[in-house]
Amino acid sequence: MAGVTREIDQYLINYISYDDGKKIIPYILCFKSQKSVGKISFGELGGANKNMVVDEYLEIHHLISSFKDIVDILRNEKPLYLTVLPDRHLGALTTTDEPIGEEEIS
Repeated sequence: MAGVTREIDQYLINYISYDDGKKIIPYILCFKSQKSVGKISFGELGGANKNMVVDEYLEIHHLISSFKDIVDILRNEKPLYLTVLPDRHLGALTTTDEPIGEEEIS
């Protein structure tokens, strides 16, 4: 299957704890024009082999240690894209080309 890329313009963070707070399941739902187009999940073991496209819905898995970095990218960069290359088990959150030294202006 060829790679699939979706632009995103909104996100929703879910940070769920269970087992008396001993375990967490964070994930981020990603949207384009209020339509859900993908999910970024986090775990102790990552899960690159789980990066997939299901009915045009992109699922990307990262190590829990990258959660803060991913949230920082979502808060500070635009435009943003989710990409999955299923045959290579690759999932990515990317920006477009930006000039060096560019400061984001809100």
